[in-house]
Amino acid sequence: MQVDIPQLDTLFYAVSARLTALETRVEALSVPTPVQPPPTPPVPSQVVLCADPARAYAWWPAGPNRDAALKFISEHVGLTESEAKGCMPGYKGLTWQYELDLTVFTSDAEAKALPDTYFVLNAIGTRWVQHIWNDDRWFWDISNEDVRLYLVGKLVRACQGYDGLFLDEHANITVQKLSDVALLLKQLKNMLGDKFLIVNTSQSSLSSGYIEQVRAAGSFDAELQWSSGAMRGWAFADWKKLIDEVSAAGGISLLTGSIGVNGPHGDYTRELMWRLAAYWMVRGPGVYLDLMSHPADANDVSTPYWCQAMEFDLGKPVGDMVGKDMGGGAIVFSREFEKGWVYLRGQDSWQTVDFGWNSGVTVTLPVSMSLLEVDGTTSVPLSSIALRTADSAILVKP
Repeated sequence: MQVDIPQLDTLFYAVSARLTALETRVEALSVPTPVQPPPTPPVPSQVVLCADPARAYAWWPAGPNRDAALKFISEHVGLTESEAKGCMPGYKGLTWQYELDLTVFTSDAEAKALPDTYFVLNAIGTRWVQHIWNDDRWFWDISNEDVRLYLVGKLVRACQGYDGLFLDEHANITVQKLSDVALLLKQLKNMLGDKFLIVNTSQSSLSSGYIEQVRAAGSFDAELQWSSGAMRGWAFADWKKLIDEVSAAGGISLLTGSIGVNGPHGDYTRELMWRLAAYWMVRGPGVYLDLMSHPADANDVSTPYWCQAMEFDLGKPVGDMVGKDMGGGAIVFSREFEKGWVYLRGQDSWQTVDFGWNSGVTVTLPVSMSLLEVDGTTSVPLSSIALRTADSAILVKP
């Protein structure tokens, strides 16, 4: 009898792959789900999460503003326990396991030994490879049930001892279907039980596929979208609706400020104030601000910038956000708080080229108020303001 060695190899790897999937399924199902009361939705006075653990102690500015900075951070900005404990004694918050280079692509030794059928293949049937950051990486075939089971088992084990899991850049729409990614997230969320699952989809628009992933995970990080240039026209209203939905379900919305810090207009301070105003506009249970990178190096996310305007507390919202069409494509949103008002205008359209005062629209204020400046000072009382495209205003009541 003649033995075909290549066929035996193929059979061996096929059986090994199935056994690996079955072992992973058993391991995932055997991970005990902690018995605990239903999670209480976070409130703005709680400290919860930050998107980048590497920022650690860069958030504690030295000098006379330190106490004010810590107070603001404790009420508005998400942190992990390890980041806060050195500066805020007695801190009690959530911790999470941060995962990058797993649910999109990988290059680790364990993955190298897995069958090729676990990965997206090229035209000649070998693993599709792309050089990302500092290594050649393969892309998981998330449509494969065995792959989803493998990843769920691995992620559940990685999350033991943590309050949640943060999946950063976990989908690639060029090689992975978003419906498959959403299915993976649903399976993972089900196995995590009451633990938080935060996803950064790394997509630049609020598509139906994006919303499907957010709903599956329950919490999200809006890294590529939270900027004045991405919020065009009425788009901000759709984001507010999604954030309200996440809050109502007890989830977390993390408003990241590390991308595009100079805005479409090239003015760092203007973009900083826009994102601060946008945060107040959608503020609610489980909504947290992330600080922007320092203007001296927009690519350095380890040195977030601090400004005194962050220290002003607008108080509780008096009403919900309202949008108004000002004509010419300009949409202005407003929201009243106990101590002031917030006004916000995103970039009018993709074709916008004029971000100067020629693009401005006049907004009549309900009462005379003072404009809050980036340095924490306020202007003389104003009865109206002008808002350029991709602009904002935080106003203080008398």
